[in-house]
Amino acid sequence: MGLRLVDVVSGRSFALETSVVPGTTFRFNCRIEPAGGKTRISQMVEVKGPPGGLLGGMLGPQVAKDFGVLLGNLAKKAEAA
Repeated sequence: MGLRLVDVVSGRSFALETSVVPGTTFRFNCRIEPAGGKTRISQMVEVKGPPGGLLGGMLGPQVAKDFGVLLGNLAKKAEAA
């Protein structure tokens, strides 16, 4: 499973794309915002694939759940930089 960083707007937003199911693309649109002296990263998930792509629809919630860990690790690295 590869992860591509796309549509980066420094300090404001970025997107990550991956294909965990053949023929299906998961895109995580992430927004970066100040939050009381800290930084908040929020996300919206898009799942693209063939019409009636039930497999992508069933896996979407699990992939989105695991993505929170990835964002947490990304935030820690950014704060340490």
